[in-house]
Amino acid sequence: MQKKSSGGNANKKAYGYYSIPGIWVTNTSGVLKIDHEDILYCHHVNNITKIFYLNGHHATASVPLIKLEHRLCRKKFYRCHRNYIINLNYAVGAVQDNDTLKLSGSRSVPVARRRKSQLLLKLEKIAADLNRSV
Repeated sequence: MQKKSSGGNANKKAYGYYSIPGIWVTNTSGVLKIDHEDILYCHHVNNITKIFYLNGHHATASVPLIKLEHRLCRKKFYRCHRNYIINLNYAVGAVQDNDTLKLSGSRSVPVARRRKSQLLLKLEKIAADLNRSV
């Protein structure tokens, strides 16, 4: 008698549910794959989410921000405002007096006052992890 192969478990172990390198979202032209590393930030307005890339381009997706938030890695991304998710790896400045965070490429995004302290803690943790690895 032969053992049954694990089938889908092989993919589960190889990639994991939360470590898949990209996400698939629907937009007006079909389905679009987006790599996590390319995302600078996401902005949701009028039921459309704009995904901004490092190179200055952006894509639009017909997905609510909450669903996108659940698909993105929580160690790298943070919902800093009800309409914004940022890639923490590209934060280049501290939260300003006007409650904005500076990102790579001279972009600024708003930070909700009640999410500001949690964001600062996450940024400090990333900096500490980087210092330990050097």
